[in-house]
Amino acid sequence: MKNNLAVLLIDMQNGFLQGRRNDVIEDLIANQKSLLQYCAEHDWPVAITLFANQGFTIPELQTLVNQVPRHNQFIKPGRNGFENYKLREQLESWGSEHLLLTGIDAYACVNATGKHAVDTLKLKVSSSWDLANVMDRGWQSSCGFDCLKQICIHYPKTYSELLDRCENAEGYQSLLKAIANISSID
Repeated sequence: MKNNLAVLLIDMQNGFLQGRRNDVIEDLIANQKSLLQYCAEHDWPVAITLFANQGFTIPELQTLVNQVPRHNQFIKPGRNGFENYKLREQLESWGSEHLLLTGIDAYACVNATGKHAVDTLKLKVSSSWDLANVMDRGWQSSCGFDCLKQICIHYPKTYSELLDRCENAEGYQSLLKAIANISSID
């Protein structure tokens, strides 16, 4: 089975995380850490996008990204990560045809990046509510869910909903296996 999936970690920077509800941030980061650990163990490439002037990726995620054999980061001037053309070039060099989006504020930069990937680059995009959270300084809304579910081929509220598609699915690794299977389907 060809693995043509890459993970995009979008804007997990201190500048965007400050002032957010700790419980929501902790859950989001815990899910992202699980995902990045799997990427490191199975050589799934990870591209980080950073919004200019918002700081670096938070250290607990950057440490895990550094363990992934194929990773790179890209500074972007606006919401769409592909405004840095080197992101597209990197994904092409990895052979990535399917993106798993994870990051902060699904209604903003995650959505803009995913929309460009689908509409312009004709890539497949997946995510889940708890990997690309919708947070606006302490509240959650369905806005980001509605935005992303329009462009994603799979965007359940939780990764456990995606797990329901897998027989005998147990835990986060099953989700990732499910996504790998989905990404290899033509």
